[in-house]
Amino acid sequence: MARTFTAVVFPEANRAELREFPLRAPRKGEVLARIVVSGVSIGTEYLVLSGQFPNQKFPCLVGYQSVGMVEEVGEGISHLRPGDRITIGSAEIPEGYHEGAGAAHFSHAVIPAEPGNDRAIIVPSHVSDDAASYFVLVSVAVEGIRLANVQRNDLVAVVGQGVLGQLVAQICRHNGATVFTSDLDPARVEISARYSAHRAFALDVPAFDEELRKVQKKGADVVFETTGNTKVFDQALTLARDYGTFVAQGHYPGNLTFRFVHAHWRHLRMMFPCGKGKTWESVETMARGIVNVDSLITHRVNPQGAPDLYAKIAARSPEILGATIRWAER
Repeated sequence: MARTFTAVVFPEANRAELREFPLRAPRKGEVLARIVVSGVSIGTEYLVLSGQFPNQKFPCLVGYQSVGMVEEVGEGISHLRPGDRITIGSAEIPEGYHEGAGAAHFSHAVIPAEPGNDRAIIVPSHVSDDAASYFVLVSVAVEGIRLANVQRNDLVAVVGQGVLGQLVAQICRHNGATVFTSDLDPARVEISARYSAHRAFALDVPAFDEELRKVQKKGADVVFETTGNTKVFDQALTLARDYGTFVAQGHYPGNLTFRFVHAHWRHLRMMFPCGKGKTWESVETMARGIVNVDSLITHRVNPQGAPDLYAKIAARSPEILGATIRWAER
C-alpha cells in the first residue's frame, strides 16, 4: 500500500485545511522523519494566510520549524539513525503547490541530511518537543542580537512581546543587558515580566519612552522593534540614544517607510536581519537553558484542530502568543 503524509494547506487566503499527499522513500543523502511537533510562527504565518507575504501564491504548504523522529535513512547517511530526534526546517513541496514561507506543518517529511547539513540537528533529550519546534525563531533572535552586538550593561528596549520579542529579551537579559519591554496586551506583558524582562510595560511607545528615560535619560543603547507594524516602527526610532543601535527585528508587509530625521539626527546604526542563523546555535541556546520557550506556548492543538487555530490567527486573536501542532507522540 502506498504511503501518504498529512499536511496543513492554505488553499486560498484566510482558509486552512488538511490534505493527504504521497510519501516517498528517502534517497541518497536524505532521511525520512515522522514529525512529532511543529511550531507555528504566528506573525509570519499570518502574512502568508492573509496573502500579504512577498510573492505568496496559493495553494501552499506552510511553516518553517518542526521536530521529528528519524524513521529511515538514505544511502550515505551514517551520522543519523532511526530513533534520533532532529530539527526539520522545510521539505519537498508537492507538485502544484507553493511554499508558505517554507513547508513544515506535516506528519512526515523527507529532508536533505548530508553530514554538515545544518537542517537536521539532533535535539538533546532534556529539550522539550514544543521548545525544539521553535528552533528557527530562537535562531532569528540569536542572529539579530549578534548583529546588534549587544553588550553587558547595555540598556535594551524591546518593542513587541510576541514570541520573537520575548526570546530577544530573554537572551539579552541572560547576556547581562538591562532589558525593558513593551506591549499593549496585558497577558503578554505579564509573561514578559515573569520570564523575559527586568521591567515590562503595557504602554504605547511614547509612554514607554518616558519610562525608559527615567532610568537612562539619553535613551536605550539598543532598540529591537519586533512588532512588524510599520506605524510602530517610526515611533520606536525615538527610543534610541544618540549613536545607538536600532534593529528591525520584525517582518514588515509591503514597503517600510519611516521619518528619516528620527534616525539621522540620532546618528543611528540600523540593522535589518534577514532569515535565520545557525540551527546548531539555537539548539545549543535551548539546551543551555538560556531561553524558556515552553512558557511562550499558549495554544497546543492536534492536526484536526489546526483549521480552527488558523481561523483565530486570521482574526488576529490577541490570546495566541505561541502555538504548536502535535502530530504524534514519541
